[in-house]
Amino acid sequence: MTRQSIRFVFFGTPESAVEILEALCAAGFAPAFVVTSPDRPKGRNLELAQTPVKEWAAAHGIPSAEPTNLTDPALHEQLRTLNADVFVVVAYGAILPRELLRIPKRGALNVHYSLLPKYRGASPVESQILADDREVGVSILLLDEKMDHGPIVANAKFQILNSKIRYGELHDILAKLGAELLIETLPKWIR
Repeated sequence: MTRQSIRFVFFGTPESAVEILEALCAAGFAPAFVVTSPDRPKGRNLELAQTPVKEWAAAHGIPSAEPTNLTDPALHEQLRTLNADVFVVVAYGAILPRELLRIPKRGALNVHYSLLPKYRGASPVESQILADDREVGVSILLLDEKMDHGPIVANAKFQILNSKIRYGELHDILAKLGAELLIETLPKWIR
């Protein structure tokens, strides 16, 4: 199986998810479809703004959806027609329901910016900094319907040498590490 033959749907919302998308594409993986959060009011004038992932998908000619209800049968049917091998989830911002997780042939893989199960939840990078951890990392897990739960498929560790590391620096390290781990794991998982 070649990288180009892996069919996946990407779920993500913020700029950190775009970093993973960019790395995937550079390595020869391109999503067949993207799911992101709906446009939200932003800025002083509260004008509707697209998510970074939606902007990325539009710039790359990849179709996308911004569902308000992840249990919508029309969304499920649309995703079924894509015949995806796997869903890839990075900072999507919502828990995927069981019915949705059953659509792809090989489940849904999530990139999480901590060594699970230690830091579940929406702020793993901050949690590792606040705990003054010296060994940090990323995990790829097979999603189930609970938050940051399910079997761990792969993880990668990184030793922090600078005790004054800041959020942005650690986030960038973990994003790069997560992208590399996903690129390595995806073909193995599909095989």
